[in-house]
Amino acid sequence: MRMTSRDILNHYVSQHGIDGLEAYEYHTFENETLFQQWKKMVERTTACSFILEYKTSKRTVIKYVCHRSGKFQSESKGIRNLKTQGTKKIDGFCPTHIYKETKGTEILVRFLQTHVGHENELCYIQISPSKKNKIASRLVQNVSKRNILNDIRDSYSGGDMSRFHSSTIKDIANIKSQYKIEDYKRDSSDGVSVNLIVDEKKLSVLFYKPQDTLDPNNLFLKDENFVLILMSDAQAEILKEFGNEIIAVDA
Repeated sequence: MRMTSRDILNHYVSQHGIDGLEAYEYHTFENETLFQQWKKMVERTTACSFILEYKTSKRTVIKYVCHRSGKFQSESKGIRNLKTQGTKKIDGFCPTHIYKETKGTEILVRFLQTHVGHENELCYIQISPSKKNKIASRLVQNVSKRNILNDIRDSYSGGDMSRFHSSTIKDIANIKSQYKIEDYKRDSSDGVSVNLIVDEKKLSVLFYKPQDTLDPNNLFLKDENFVLILMSDAQAEILKEFGNEIIAVDA
């Protein structure tokens, strides 16, 4: 016979003597923004993420559960090793949850905060979407993963360590893959990499002279000079409108 969550809670209390499983907190919020702020605060202070378990068709009732509750299910089709820290799933039931009900303009929340079966550790929670976007924006600017990680470490100002500040190179690589960010450096040689980018015409190239070449139309450029002039369509429109008297060059 399959046990319900209520059966498991009763088992935890009667057989294992776990306290706090009936100690619900009740909160009322005036709008979704205030609820999300409270939820993020709880996740930050408890080193836990609350993920969606179910919602009604009109989203009037939503239940969030501990992200570590449940069984690990591999999506891999081959053989691969688990992460050294192990899977975040505990192969069991953690009772903590947030039950959210929307009534009119109010949001009513019932919160059970007692975790069972695991410790709350930063390495098992997810980086927030806003922080992922921040990292992705740096990657798009072609900032190296190591420099991004150093900047994240430098931004820590003391107090409780957040998941963002405990990011790793692997986290940044995963975000790069998730956002499908390509490297503009196509080769270990800078010169070859630039040639490949120019050939792919990903950028608006007004003028290009690689090193170790001579341009018969611009003989003042020396053999060792490298010149690449770029202008996007948007920049060209701005130049037409505002470039009658002055032109600014970023070199």
